[in-house]
Amino acid sequence: MKKILVFRPGQLGDALVCLPALHAIRESSDSNKVVLLHDLHLKKNYVTPETLLSETGLLDDFLAYPIGYNFPQRIYVLWRLLKLFVRIRLEHFDCVFHLEHETKTKNKLLRDKLFFRLAGIKEQFTTFQFRQAYSKELPLENVEHESDFFLRALRAMGLKVPVAGKGNMNLCMGKRESLEVQKWLEKLGVTKINNSNERILPAASIGVGVGSKMQAKRWPISNFYDVLYRLIQDYDLVPVFFGGSEDYEFAEELIGKLGSGLNACGELSLRGATRALQDCKFYLGNDTGTMHLAVAAGTKCVAIFSARDYPGRWYPYGEGHQIHRYAVDCEGCMLYSCYDEKKKCLTKITPDEVYRSCQSILNVTLKASSAKR
Repeated sequence: MKKILVFRPGQLGDALVCLPALHAIRESSDSNKVVLLHDLHLKKNYVTPETLLSETGLLDDFLAYPIGYNFPQRIYVLWRLLKLFVRIRLEHFDCVFHLEHETKTKNKLLRDKLFFRLAGIKEQFTTFQFRQAYSKELPLENVEHESDFFLRALRAMGLKVPVAGKGNMNLCMGKRESLEVQKWLEKLGVTKINNSNERILPAASIGVGVGSKMQAKRWPISNFYDVLYRLIQDYDLVPVFFGGSEDYEFAEELIGKLGSGLNACGELSLRGATRALQDCKFYLGNDTGTMHLAVAAGTKCVAIFSARDYPGRWYPYGEGHQIHRYAVDCEGCMLYSCYDEKKKCLTKITPDEVYRSCQSILNVTLKASSAKR
């Protein structure tokens, strides 16, 4: 029996795309303890992985190291790193899996390997050598999904993993998440209007994510209004808005203009939001962590992507999703904010084409419902 450390930095989306890899490590390795090591931003209120993953059974514990510090915090950070180093040595891990971000450099990899070696971990598995060098010629090529990359790397390391596109995204929802959603609806004065014991949200609900921490990823709010207005008029759908507390006012503004909708932004935990997304006919929104939550919930997505990164790498995982992305002469910029080009890759995406994608997913959903009867 082994003690395994998994090293995966990043934010919500980074944790979610690693779900298939975490399932594979837990299920195909002879382990009695799996611990996740992640980064912790000192200056920002980012969601930590344990908020989402602690109740999945995939991980037994979580460790964190601080980043994003300024000079006065340096002594505190060094103290935290020393405590982490001692903790790792005392745990006597048998091995560590490095699930590196695509931007990791060789020098940083060597630094991290030295840290873990000094901390007593002799066996280290890195995914770095399995990264492919993609062409920078325009238009950018469609590349391997990040989730499938990790599965491919783990397969090369000898682990048993599923085929590409079939990784396990299950977050193991339970009664606690269902009760959280029910209490939130009761607070809003929404009563259950269907007879299904499995469904909590109104039967005509769709998930919507209008926000993003990156300005360069946000499709105009006015475009969301155009699409949602038509969906409400044509299908009598109820938009349920998901996101962080910073998205709450945007959602309130849209609900006021539309005359319909529920605002869950900042009101539900990540796991509660995932449970609510399970009841949505589909998800409509930007390229954010919320989109990946919808995938984990088993909900199909109409996803709106900027061209800041390669196409395919961060798309919603699996089949049946509708993706909107335009290639432009500045794609691959990796910008967090886009003012000079005025987000032209996003503004090229029209409400009409997004609406048609929503119709396409609704038609598939209706056919599936009819077949079950």
